[in-house]
Amino acid sequence: MRKIILVMVFLFSVFLFLSGCVPPPDACTDKETGATMSLDDARSAAAGSECAEKGMLKDKAMCNENTGTWWIDLSPFDENPLCNPACVIDVNSGTASVNWRCTGLVPE
Repeated sequence: MRKIILVMVFLFSVFLFLSGCVPPPDACTDKETGATMSLDDARSAAAGSECAEKGMLKDKAMCNENTGTWWIDLSPFDENPLCNPACVIDVNSGTASVNWRCTGLVPE
């Protein structure tokens, strides 16, 4: 019975994580350098960058410890159905830029 409960808790946790119900971590740490940046600091860096000129930050954010970057989804002012932009903030330098994450062919 205990094993069944543990499996159910595990599956529920995976479901929450994959559905985006789990909040992002409070801080992002670069695996290689050990540099750390809070999500609040990342949002502040984004507010003073090209990200603020191109769109509004969404609530969804994730840390990529392998690249030492925060990725915060962006709602662009100029919509493009082929793109799903994010503001990428480097935890080492504090710089932020837009990654348009476009797919498919761009019409001429």
